[in-house]
Order: sequence, then structure tokens, then C-alpha cells
Amino acid sequence: MEERPQNKLKLLEIQDLLLRETDDEHHLTVQEIIDYLAAKGIKSERKSIYLYMELLEAYGMDIINDKEKQNRYHVGNRLFQLAELKLLVDAVKFAKFITAEKSSELITKLKSLTSVHEAERLERNDWIYNRLKSKNNAVYLNVDAIHEAILKQRMIRFKYFDYDLDKEIVYRKQGEFYHVIPVFLCWDDEKYYVIVYQESHQDHAVYRLDKMREVSILKTKHEHQADLEAVEQYCAGLFHMYTGNQEEVTMTFHASLVNVVFDRFGLDVKIHKQNDGWFTITENITVSPTFFAWVLQFGDKAKILSPGFVKNELIELCQKSLNQYE
Repeated sequence: MEERPQNKLKLLEIQDLLLRETDDEHHLTVQEIIDYLAAKGIKSERKSIYLYMELLEAYGMDIINDKEKQNRYHVGNRLFQLAELKLLVDAVKFAKFITAEKSSELITKLKSLTSVHEAERLERNDWIYNRLKSKNNAVYLNVDAIHEAILKQRMIRFKYFDYDLDKEIVYRKQGEFYHVIPVFLCWDDEKYYVIVYQESHQDHAVYRLDKMREVSILKTKHEHQADLEAVEQYCAGLFHMYTGNQEEVTMTFHASLVNVVFDRFGLDVKIHKQNDGWFTITENITVSPTFFAWVLQFGDKAKILSPGFVKNELIELCQKSLNQYE
């Protein structure tokens, strides 16, 4: 009779083999399983294989036995189906805030969640997108640290940088640390951001995680209770996460842009139809050059109506641009 430790080892080896080598299109016979175990120095008999299949099925594995010609086994339902893994792989592959190196590492782990045969179907030659990837591998660790700080209600500190014309890092505030209260993490336009509360300004601000360095959790606890509705409005008013003053802005659009407006503001936006084939909306907007650029891309099919100073800011911006071509 086989020794007990070898029985346990055999069960684990069979489980790994089935998960790695079988799926709906690939099966293993009892003899193939016996041969695999023998190659690893583990003796086995047919009766014990049947017993282990029953044990694995009782444990919760979806073991399918095809008895048409001979007993052939494969794993049916898994934790993730192939279509779900494809979605996850694509999300990791095209996320700009994850470096190419970290993307490759995560995708390898995702591929281990299915058979080697289906894992090959997750391979795609998307090398061109690697050029758009972040170069900052710290993003991965920054997410983890900020999540923990939010849960523990602790402040964080970090340095924040930009790039100069030589693509060299230039730290803001002469390299001094920012000390803020992290409120919310969000992913927009393929970039990761953290919404923070700045006690010194008693206002929110937003920072890109791939431009943060030396992020650390402080021992300082805070009592700030985030107003989730206010944070949601703040996020909704941001255009590609550029900061600026928030204003209630009324705009008019041609009816052909209604889906563009829905995409930007959501289906809850209040539409006021006009008789001339146009409509107006009033939304809280973070007024910035990015917002103006968004409006200008629609040419004569979009117009800011009020407030007047926002409209004048756009006119001034357009005039400065025109002066460049005189």
C-alpha cells in the first residue's frame, strides 16, 4: 500500500496537471495521467486515479469525464472563463499607468489561471502599445500604499514631478514633500489618479500616480470625513483630470452631439431642447484649458453661454492662439 505522504503528493500533482493541461478541447486519459506520475517517480494504479478524481470533484473542481471511448478527464468551469481573462489581460496590457515590465508580469500570472492551451489564445502582438506605457514602476506600489492609507485614515506624503524638454524629471516645490489626506483613487483616460483633501487650502486636489515618487504613509491620523457626493461632483467636473476653478457653466450644442454630451456627462445630465435643433445643459465644470479644448473641437456646433467671464476666457484663449499665426 502506498505511503500516506505520497498519496497527498499524488493528489496535488493530478490537480495541477488537470488545471494546466486540460480544458473543453483538451482531455487526459487515465493512462496518460499514470504515465505523467510515473515520469515524476510516483507509482499509481487505475483504481487510485478514479478515487482521486472523485476526491477532487468533492473538493469543488468541475471534473468532466467523457466516457464515449474511454475515461477522458478535463476541467470544466474555472474561477475565470477565457473571455473574462481576455478582458483582464487587455486591461493590464493597455493600461498606461502600468509599466511594460509589470504588465508582462501580471499577464503571466493571469495566464496561469487557465490551461496552457487556452493561455496561448491570450497572446497578442500589441508591441506598439508598449511605447505609451509609464516608465514609473512605483505606480504599482503607490496604489497599494494609498489604498492602505485611505482604509486606516492616515495622511500620506510624496514628491511630485514634471518633465522638462530633455525628458528629465523636475520636482515641484523644489522637491519638498506634499502632505495630504488621500480620499479616493480613480482611473480615467487610462491613467490612475488620487483625489486628496488639502487641509491648508480646505479643498480637493488631484494627482497622477505615475508622477508621484517616494509615497509613504504617515503615522498622523486624520478626522476628515469625505463627503462622497461632493467628491463625486468634483470628479465629474474634471476634464481629463486637469485642475481649475469649478463653475456652473451653461452650454448649447447641436442635436448631433447629444451622444457626445451623454458620454461626457452621463445619462443623468438634464437636456433642455430648443426648437432650432439645439439643446442646452448646465453643469458644474472645472474650467481649464482642457475644458476649452474639449468645447472647441466641435467648432460651430458647441458654444458656452454663461457665465460671461468663462466665455471671455475662451475668447481670450482663441485670440492668443490666432496671434501665433499672424
